[in-house]
Amino acid sequence: MEALELQQALALEKRMYTLLNEAFDISKQLAEAIERGDQVAIRILLSMRREPLENLRKVRHALEEQRDALAPAQARQLAELLNGAAAVGKEEERLAEQVALNGRLLKQIVELDRILNQKLGGEKSLYHKKLDTGPSG
Repeated sequence: MEALELQQALALEKRMYTLLNEAFDISKQLAEAIERGDQVAIRILLSMRREPLENLRKVRHALEEQRDALAPAQARQLAELLNGAAAVGKEEERLAEQVALNGRLLKQIVELDRILNQKLGGEKSLYHKKLDTGPSG
């Protein structure tokens, strides 16, 4: 893969990291607002979280467009890197490292979101699991 394509993908992954950080910061503020029971702040922060998430979708779409514009072998190579594959050459290392960093931050966001969803939604939470207590007797 050409250095230019790698640089473009790296720039998009760095943008994604910035947006992930923004979403994580807002989520942490949301957790604090939930702890305080501040309904106004909760509504504002939930609304604020939409923007970085929408921008993340746009960055992901730009990465997909970049991949789709490449020759099949290069597209496959880029797709593998973007999905967490190890770098094959030195020139791919920065992109692979950024993808891994983004993945770790995304996992933190998902875990925090799971906790927030359970606190906000209670039994209606997407993550709530009813325990099977077996037959009643």
